[in-house]
Amino acid sequence: NILFGVDYIDVWQKVFYLPAMGLLILLVNAFLGWWLFDRDKFMAQLLNAGSFICQVFFVVAAVLLVFLNV
Repeated sequence: NILFGVDYIDVWQKVFYLPAMGLLILLVNAFLGWWLFDRDKFMAQLLNAGSFICQVFFVVAAVLLVFLNV
């Protein structure tokens, strides 16, 4: 509940799912942006912008996970 914090307990490896997904999205978008840069520069820039927005959301989610469990 909101007064006592998060009380869900699970395996500790699930903590690494969020950064792993962020890294995977970053690498896939960087590769696709590099590959598309010669063909369509706008699409490459759009992929990089989308990757940046995803990383911002992942950072916000990670900060919330850390500070809700303190």
